[in-house]
Amino acid sequence: HDLTFNYSHANPNNSILYTFFLSAEHSTNFIGTKVYKADQDTLIREAGIVLKKNIELAFPVNIDHASNIKTVFNFGFPLKLLLSKINLTTGFNYAQTPGYINDKLNRYNLYSTVNGFTINSDVSENIDFALTYTNNYSIIRNTISTSVININNNPRFTYQTLGAKVTWILWKGIIIHSDALKQYEKGFLNFNQYDLLLNGFIGKKLFKSHKGEIKIGVFDLLNQYKNIVHTVSPQFIRD
Repeated sequence: HDLTFNYSHANPNNSILYTFFLSAEHSTNFIGTKVYKADQDTLIREAGIVLKKNIELAFPVNIDHASNIKTVFNFGFPLKLLLSKINLTTGFNYAQTPGYINDKLNRYNLYSTVNGFTINSDVSENIDFALTYTNNYSIIRNTISTSVININNNPRFTYQTLGAKVTWILWKGIIIHSDALKQYEKGFLNFNQYDLLLNGFIGKKLFKSHKGEIKIGVFDLLNQYKNIVHTVSPQFIRD
């Protein structure tokens, strides 16, 4: 069962824009996963095999239900003092996903909020700058202890980014661009990070009406960038 609601309003006279989005999903006979981890040689009757010690087996099973809700609200307006436009965003997500650990049913519940803002310049065609901030905060609640697989049973995760970029078109189509992104991540077991990603390039507009461009640049000038792949399921959390 799916429900989607989307509403937006824009006023061109004062450049005010706001949007609201809601989606909800409820699944019956949900196809989940059952995971067996054998402490000794064990007969798994459902799969018709003998699972050897310390071997893990995962296979799909039908479970009663699962749910997912997502909301996002965005509000944009001009800020004459900075010759810019501002967008404010807030949202809430909830997901309930079932799964089995051996013969125990675990319901993994995820509660998360997303908040942030973006400031975009409206100075001139030759100067463009932007400042962005996002904050994602998540709490996980499991209905049974998952300490056998997951050290932190009910963890909390924080992911924040602060970004800035500027592009300046100089004399005769020469372009200078730089952007920076500061990342703050916490709750990822041994993978917390506080990285600064800094990029930059210089370029030149080409052809009639400046429809072409050539540029040379450097990615990650400070050599700090690292990427975390974060996977959460009813049976495990893996970073």
